[in-house]
Amino acid sequence: MKASGFLTAALALGFGTVAMAQDTFTVDINRTDGSAPIEAGGCVEFEIRGHLTDTANEGLAFFAFDLELVGPSTVNLGTAIIMGEDVSVTSFSQPQGYSVDFTGTAVGDDLIQLGGGQNTIGNPGTDPFPPFPNGAVALGVGHGVDGVRMYEAAPCDFGFGLTVPVGVADGDYTLQIRPSSLFANQITSFDDVAETYVVDPVNVVIGNPMAFTVGADCVTPAPEIVHDADTSPCSGHIDPRGESSNGVDLDLGITTFTIKFTTDVFQSDGTSPVDASNFSVGETGGGAAPSVASVSYVGGGMDTVEIVLDNNITLQEWTTLVADVYNDCGVAITSSGDQGAGVNETDRIDVTHLPTDINQGGTSDPFDVIAFRQFVNNGTVPANGCSANGVDYVDMNHNGASDPFDLIRLRQSINGVTPSTRAWASTSINNTRP
Repeated sequence: MKASGFLTAALALGFGTVAMAQDTFTVDINRTDGSAPIEAGGCVEFEIRGHLTDTANEGLAFFAFDLELVGPSTVNLGTAIIMGEDVSVTSFSQPQGYSVDFTGTAVGDDLIQLGGGQNTIGNPGTDPFPPFPNGAVALGVGHGVDGVRMYEAAPCDFGFGLTVPVGVADGDYTLQIRPSSLFANQITSFDDVAETYVVDPVNVVIGNPMAFTVGADCVTPAPEIVHDADTSPCSGHIDPRGESSNGVDLDLGITTFTIKFTTDVFQSDGTSPVDASNFSVGETGGGAAPSVASVSYVGGGMDTVEIVLDNNITLQEWTTLVADVYNDCGVAITSSGDQGAGVNETDRIDVTHLPTDINQGGTSDPFDVIAFRQFVNNGTVPANGCSANGVDYVDMNHNGASDPFDLIRLRQSINGVTPSTRAWASTSINNTRP
């Protein structure tokens, strides 16, 4: 229990006026650090907010509630929950209010009589009342969409929050307001001249509790892109194939990416399938990059994703596809940003399109013809190549195979003969690889 003065004031406000409660005060517990499971020994950030449904009153005068944690193991909330220092709950802080710290009193494993109030009784600070409140009364507390923050335990980085003790059982836990423990009064009306207030109890509704999961599965590592044959096109690939089917339209090129990750990937909640919002596209040169048109899992699992763009990647510029995905614990993909030319980053791939650049050197030159012949005659993949599918380097006409027509198409691209849109001999990629 709180100090006897607090209880006396609470009784004075909570039961001194007998009136029919008309307004409703609803209280929810909200987790503020996402929804990912945590390990034993981890910390959960949360806040408790309440709001008055009706604003035809002057706001709250008082509220109080008890907290309990339900789950596979018992947890002493008196030691598990720590509220941040200097956290003020709207308008109910000294000297305006008579709640000292809002942290409640530990009784068994529960926290009892959290809450507070403000000076609506005009008491001068003499017995049997506490030596405060003695400040001005704040009106409108609990109004609006955000209502009133009644309790905040965050951020965990500073040691504030609900710390799950080491040794508790894995499973689902619920932090909730104990049934029948929520009370609140409102200021029904006031006389600003006489500084007197009419205070009535309100209907109370215990709203949403806070659910979280404790489990060792959250030690799984963050996702990363697998830069091998399962990811196509590979990061650093230069598409040397033709750019047009008719000599006019730029209608041939890379539009589809298949990316393999080291773990199953999801949205930030660790359960929802990825979609277009989890991938972004940028390119060098300052032009408008293609957008992601569709995303789907392939291969029967959730670790390989096919991304389809709404347009071909831009000729002679590097296109970068960045993944913002999460594992089943809600842990984000490892991201260290652009690491410079030649580095395969954990969350992105870089590709470009330069017709006839078969040897992957960044320039169309006679050595590309040599690389073409080496592959056709010996199956030799270019030294700078990264694609496991060698046909990617010589399938100039986009028919999915290596055949004599590819040599014809190569010569057409080098010399600018239709269906090529220009002569690609001696051209280069405009910018270095990100």
